Formats: sequence, C-alpha cells, structure tokens
Amino acid sequence: MDAGGCQNSGADSEVCDDGKAAGFVALVRGWSCGEFVAVGFQDREAKTPMRIDSMFQIMSMTKPVTCHGNHDPDEEGRLSLVDPVEKYLPEFAGQKMYGGAKPSRLVTVRDLMTHTSGCPAGREGM
Repeated sequence: MDAGGCQNSGADSEVCDDGKAAGFVALVRGWSCGEFVAVGFQDREAKTPMRIDSMFQIMSMTKPVTCHGNHDPDEEGRLSLVDPVEKYLPEFAGQKMYGGAKPSRLVTVRDLMTHTSGCPAGREGM
C-alpha cells in the first residue's frame, strides 16, 4: 500500500468526535488481508489529517510486547483472555480487594492486559 495516500475519515470516528483521541492509525484485518486506516488528526489544532505513515512517540513498549506475546497462545486455544488469571497463576486464587472485601468477579487475563485488574502498581505491602 502506498504510505503517502491519506486514508483519513476525519470526524467520522466516534473516538475522535468524543475528544478521547485526536487520531489514530489501525491495522484492520479482513478475511485474507489487512488494511491500514488513518482516522482523525495528527495535529488537531492545525487540522493536519492523520496519515498511515504518521510518526508517533511511544513511551512504553511493555504492554504491546506482552500482549503480542500472548496472541499466539490465545489463537492456538492455550490461553483465553476471558479466563480467570488464577487458572494460569494459582497464586491469584482467593484475591481480596484493599480492605479485605471480596471482588465482584475474578480477575481475567484481559483485565491484566488492559490494566483494569485493580492490582495496585508500586504500593508497598500489597
């Protein structure tokens, strides 16, 4: 695909309309191939459209590398994102919330991948 061709849908994206993101580039997979899609703006104030070859500063690669490393086991059926973490890490069994309350549901692999598990980061004694 020609990286010079802009595939901007401008304000068509709900995420951009809501102000949650100025723009983004995504690889959308179809039946047998993928297509890059650029949405929104690389500079919202200057109204510079997002392009599929726009440059981004990435602050941390830990999350995408970890998620990618779990992609193959997920595709092969050896890991499921909806499984409770305790299935793979028995040490997670019986987890309690801060203050001792029982959580309303078990922490899933997806929760860990999206940082929504409720596990504290950097708190001593936890």
